[in-house]
Amino acid sequence: MNWTESYYPKLPDMRTISIGASGYYVLNNKKYSNKAAVLRTQKQDKSAGSFLFGICFNYDEANSPDGFFPQELPDTIAADFDLKGFRYIATGVTIGYAYTWVISKNFFLNVSAVPGGGYKDIRVVNNDGVSDVEKQAHAQLLLRGAFGYENKYFFIGLSASTLMRNMEYKSYELDLATEQIRFFIGKRFNVTRQK
Repeated sequence: MNWTESYYPKLPDMRTISIGASGYYVLNNKKYSNKAAVLRTQKQDKSAGSFLFGICFNYDEANSPDGFFPQELPDTIAADFDLKGFRYIATGVTIGYAYTWVISKNFFLNVSAVPGGGYKDIRVVNNDGVSDVEKQAHAQLLLRGAFGYENKYFFIGLSASTLMRNMEYKSYELDLATEQIRFFIGKRFNVTRQK
């Protein structure tokens, strides 16, 4: 529908929770460091990339006592779209690719795309309190990017990621996304081990 107002309708009583876990095996782990790209606990000196193989788990839950449809929108749709809450559990496998460009030794740019698929178990509750459980195929896409500067003692940068997935309710498709933007700055210390 067309929305011409300068604001978006909101559901002030809605509560959501989103938990996820994933693990990856880095195929080209001699040349590409996922820790350097994501955690900054390592430093990658030369440009390289790798395929990533892994597993994933997602748990999403949302509940709105007055339903998912704001009062500002037409009642004709609200009668059909009577979703009040859902619980979404998904597991699967992932395969993707990541690459880090090392620019003039001090600057780096990292991008990765990791699609995945598996199985999801969805429990939905409508406005009348009637619940239903559906089992569906699961698909997701993780996109991540990072850019920064680092030298022997200092690093600074910005990273962003989004995990996209969806679910169906009646004839409607709900797009779920977990997004994160991080600014990081740090100082490296040279620690020597005593013999």
